[in-house]
Amino acid sequence: MGTLPNFENGLPAGYKLFQIVPGSIYDKLGLKNGDTIVGLNGEQVNDIQKALDFMNGLKTMNHLELKVKREGKAMDFSYDILGR
Repeated sequence: MGTLPNFENGLPAGYKLFQIVPGSIYDKLGLKNGDTIVGLNGEQVNDIQKALDFMNGLKTMNHLELKVKREGKAMDFSYDILGR
């Protein structure tokens, strides 16, 4: 999976996803190519450091909330991570 910074009106507005591999964890989470992650656990994703900190913390999380824009529509995803 790849990500690219997304901008709206010249301001950072999340990270657009591409090259999601079928069967990968991202695919199983319901994410699609072209989705833009704009929020993680209630915080806006508008800089690379926040995104990297989040990705590094995934291994220890028990719950995950994503706010995603898909084709201009906001969507909320909520996951409980079992087996921790």
